[in-house]
Amino acid sequence: MEAALSGMDDTKVVRVFTNDLFTAVTVETIGQNLDTLNALSNVQRAWSSKKFPLAKPIKGATFSHEAAVGAELYEIHSTTGVDKAHAAGVTGNGAVIAVVDTGTDYNHPALGGCFGPSCKVAAGYD
Repeated sequence: MEAALSGMDDTKVVRVFTNDLFTAVTVETIGQNLDTLNALSNVQRAWSSKKFPLAKPIKGATFSHEAAVGAELYEIHSTTGVDKAHAAGVTGNGAVIAVVDTGTDYNHPALGGCFGPSCKVAAGYD
């Protein structure tokens, strides 16, 4: 990938991810190079990251496991637009999601509290 970016002086590869599921890179660029990156022959798709401001914390407010189960009570949903999706009837029921992460607490009530085919967290790899 570094060779493909050689003509883009303001662009560098920050990190390379290679595993059985996918190969990906994180690229840092100063200019608006999304079209150039997407045009490279060895690039399937490039996305631009965006920063979103989070809602201001409410002094004295707490977040409990019980509130996580009723996720509509979680304030960040108004910042990320989840509240609008819920209002439109989009709940994610039946959706399958893959998470590439450093860890998942499948014991958490919001994630079903169990691990396996009949649980919300159906599979994983450590």
